Amino acid sequence: MIDAEEEDLSDYQTIDDFASHTGLSTRTIRFYQARGLLEAPRKRGRIALYGPPHRERIRFIEELQSRGLTLRAIKDLARGQRGDNTSLEQWLDIDRLRENWSTDRPTLMSRAQLEQFVGDGDAGQIGRLIEAGAIQMDEQDGSRRYRVSPKLVGCALELQRAGVSLEVSTGVHGIIETHFVAAAREVVGFLYARRGCGFGDSDLPDDVERAIQAIFPEGGSPFVQL
Repeated sequence: MIDAEEEDLSDYQTIDDFASHTGLSTRTIRFYQARGLLEAPRKRGRIALYGPPHRERIRFIEELQSRGLTLRAIKDLARGQRGDNTSLEQWLDIDRLRENWSTDRPTLMSRAQLEQFVGDGDAGQIGRLIEAGAIQMDEQDGSRRYRVSPKLVGCALELQRAGVSLEVSTGVHGIIETHFVAAAREVVGFLYARRGCGFGDSDLPDDVERAIQAIFPEGGSPFVQL
C-alpha cells in the first residue's frame, strides 16, 4: 500500500463523509469491505480514508446489483476486473446478450412477497428452494431479502408438480448454465478476433455494434432460434 504521506489524499473522505456522499450507511461500507468487495481504505495515521477508487467500486457494485447479480457474482467479476478480457467482455456486453436470450431477471423479495409468490401449501417449500440454489438469501444492513429468478422458480415448481424434484430440475439448470457461460466466453473471443474481418465492415465501434445487433437482436439470437 502507498504510504499516506507520499500520496495525495485531498480527494479522500472519512467513512462518515464517504457514506453521506454515496448514500450508503457506514455499516454497508464495512460489510462490503468484509466481503472483499471494497478495497481497504487509505490511512492517515489512524484515520481511514475513502476516495475515487472506492467511489468507482461502489458505482460498479450498484450497477451490477441493479442488473440482478448477487454480491458473490459481483465479487468474482471484480476480482477479475483486470486486463483486456474483462474490458472486452464489457465492450461486447455479455449481460445484454444474455438478456436477449432470456427475459428472466432476478428480483429481490421480502419474506412475505416470497411466500405469496411460492404459495403456502408446503411450509418447507422455500427452504428446499434455497437449499437447491433456486433462491438465494441476500442480507445487507441487517435486513434479509431473497433473490428470486421468477421463471426459474416457476419452472421448478411446475416440474415438481409433474414429479421432477427440485434437486433434479435445478441440477439440470446448473449444467445448462455452466455450458452457456463457457460458450458465451468462447463466442466473445471468436468475434473479437474477427472484428473488421468478417465481423463488422471495420473494427470501428459503430460497425462492430451494428454487427452485434445483427447477431444478438432484441427478441433472441437467430443462431439460438435456428
